Amino acid sequence: ENHEKADPSDAIPTLQAAGRYSILNLNAADAQAGSGCSGCSGTTLDVDVAVYVVDRNTSNIAVCTQNISNMIYSCSCPARTIDFEIYDAGSMARATVAPKTVLTILAAKHFFVKADKGQARESKQCISLPASPLQANSFTARLTGFDNAQENNADNCVYAYKTQTFDGFEFHVSSAIVSLVFDKKNPIAIKANFDWLNVRHLDQAGFFSSPGFHGCAKVNALQVFRQFDGGFYGEEFDLHANSKLRVTWDIDANVAEDIVIKDMTNSKRNTVNGMKQNFQILREGTNFITSYYNSASPPYGFIARYTSVRM
Repeated sequence: ENHEKADPSDAIPTLQAAGRYSILNLNAADAQAGSGCSGCSGTTLDVDVAVYVVDRNTSNIAVCTQNISNMIYSCSCPARTIDFEIYDAGSMARATVAPKTVLTILAAKHFFVKADKGQARESKQCISLPASPLQANSFTARLTGFDNAQENNADNCVYAYKTQTFDGFEFHVSSAIVSLVFDKKNPIAIKANFDWLNVRHLDQAGFFSSPGFHGCAKVNALQVFRQFDGGFYGEEFDLHANSKLRVTWDIDANVAEDIVIKDMTNSKRNTVNGMKQNFQILREGTNFITSYYNSASPPYGFIARYTSVRM
């Protein structure tokens, strides 16, 4: 359907150019998977732009006490060639099946994503396979939609985390969206909700970022704007483990105020400021690290990834 520019006084987003648009409620089953701008049935929609809406009236986010707006994600339909899944974090109910090329989750507030270890081999004809403690299945996470989730993506979006092995993960996502790309099509259980902890496991790989961070070089700011009741004054995270670890930090940042990483076990303190790309910090023999920052308002932003091994 062709849409023309709406009255500027309207309190809704406007589509300002004529074109073919598809607008889908993400809490409807036929909007959760497909190929590019397709429905769950796989029927390709001959459109220029697909718009996914998280409607707080049909999402579990409606039970939250905060005044949270609807979430809108749109993609250009050259992305129609991507085989994808897309979910609302507030109502995600995904079966334990092999993932499509890209799995995307979005929400109107920060959220939590967890994946179990999964199975060791690729499934064939829905045969159930025994679980493995560690499978050779690399994955990459980016804080973008499925159209920018893969390597050499159009907007040069950095990864949030990547690994060559897969032992499950627990990611706290400060941005509005995350997309996961798995190397192998093993059945995997993935869930999302609004659990949010500032105390986390140091012995499990993870990351944290400024709110709304996407890390796309071709987008004007490092992060999208997020409104906070009463303002935003930074965050602090405590990372604990039961044994001594060697922890490597890998940081992309453009910040005007310090990001602090403090090894509480050994009383060592590192700071990150200014513009950094793949800036690394190594902490050895630690089981307790705290990290905090006071401000990272747009156009400033950062992502700090951490990986640990036992000593």
